[in-house]
Amino acid sequence: MNILKSVAIAFSMYSRIPMPLFEWKKENMKYSICFFPFVGLVIALIMSGAYFLFDAFFESIPYVARTLFILVVPIIISGGIHLDGYMDTCDALSSFRDREKRLEILSDPHIGAFAVIRLLVYGCLFFAAALCIISYGLKPGVFFSWTLIFFFSRILSGIAVVSFKCAKSEGTLYTFANGAEKTKCRIALVIEGVICVFLMIYFGKTAGLFESLISFIAFIYYYHMSGKKFGGITGDLAGFFVCICELCAGIGFVVYMTV
Repeated sequence: MNILKSVAIAFSMYSRIPMPLFEWKKENMKYSICFFPFVGLVIALIMSGAYFLFDAFFESIPYVARTLFILVVPIIISGGIHLDGYMDTCDALSSFRDREKRLEILSDPHIGAFAVIRLLVYGCLFFAAALCIISYGLKPGVFFSWTLIFFFSRILSGIAVVSFKCAKSEGTLYTFANGAEKTKCRIALVIEGVICVFLMIYFGKTAGLFESLISFIAFIYYYHMSGKKFGGITGDLAGFFVCICELCAGIGFVVYMTV
């Protein structure tokens, strides 16, 4: 029963998929972080299903329109929670202030000009990468390999939650990290990661391997950046990583398919 509560808590926090509400007690949150990545798997399956339907029944719809329809799926499912963290982190990094001030900016509910500018740049780059991928006319399996990055980015983010130092002793991420059975969750997340990489390579062949390697590079950057700039990770930084990981993997996928 506690496992089902952990699933519900993870999905209710990190998605807009309707879930029964449970109290955030420690016994209910032991394994919540293990199920957080499955929000990304739902996104991958829906995006791949939409891609298949467009190819099978709606070939006349232009690729630009297909791309826009498919790209709203992650936002609808997640509610844009990771983009919010991306914007807050961009504001903090652009401030060039000390660590304490950066953490203060992360907690500020207002957005600054740099957050808006970087969100526009991010959106343009992600749209361009997705448009290229969709325009290639890939087999559904290869396309699914790309969408698995939404699963893998959350797996890596979950591993960070139970492995990296928290920058603050408060907030949502700290609550999840403090309530988790870290060793068991880490093992479960690593197993999920191995399965995900296998699926990426199985369906995408070398493109899937290249995509996973770029994700690991983004993960290493996340570790060093968060430690140096903020003294650890926060919920906003976790959202920033998920966004950056997905963007870099998408661009890498396009580069590989192009060359």
